[in-house]
Amino acid sequence: MNDLETIVRMFRPVLRALNLREPDKHRPVYLSQFDHLDVYNLKFCSIRVIYANLEDDCAAVLATQYTDGLLQNYIVFNNTTLKGAKKEEIKITGVHEFCHFMAILFAIMARSFDEARIRIMERLKNKVDLLKKSELDMLFSMLSKKEPPDYRTLELLTDSHFRLGFEGDVPDYIELFRHFMFSREIFELIFDEKKTG
Repeated sequence: MNDLETIVRMFRPVLRALNLREPDKHRPVYLSQFDHLDVYNLKFCSIRVIYANLEDDCAAVLATQYTDGLLQNYIVFNNTTLKGAKKEEIKITGVHEFCHFMAILFAIMARSFDEARIRIMERLKNKVDLLKKSELDMLFSMLSKKEPPDYRTLELLTDSHFRLGFEGDVPDYIELFRHFMFSREIFELIFDEKKTG
C-alpha cells in the first residue's frame, strides 16, 4: 500500500471526521463507519481527540490502548501548552499525530492483527514521540512563510520519526503529512479564516 494519492483519498474522511479545529465537536471516530475502508478490515480501530494537562512542554501525543477487542487511539492535546493556540497550530498538531496513527494502521494492514498489536504495543512502551511546543512553533513559523517549507530540516517530520519499522512498503510520512495538511479543504478553511478573522 504505497500509492500516496489513494491513501490520502481513503483516509482523509477519517481525519475530517475528527473535527480537529472544532473542540466542541470532538467525538470518537470508528473506522467501521467508513464503508470504503471495509477492504482493510480495520473495524476494530477507533481514534478520538481528547484534551488533558500533560507534563513537559509537549503539544500533543498519540496514545493507544487495546481493550475489549477494540484498538483505541487518542490524539491527546495538552491543555497547558495549546491554551490560546491558533487554529492552524491545532491543525498542524493534529495532523502530526494522525500520521502516527496512520503508521499504526499500516502496521495492522501489513501483518496479522495479533502480531501487529503485540509489536505496536512493544514499540509504544519503549518510544512515545512527543510533539514539543518548540517544534510546533518552528513548524508553524515554517508553514507561515511564503516560500515552500523544507520539512526535511525538522527532526519531528523525518520519515523515521513516524516509522514503526514493520509497516511494510508505505509512502514517505513527510509526504503523507504534507498531503493531509494541504488539502483543498484545509486551504479553503485557512483562507476563509484569515479573510474573515
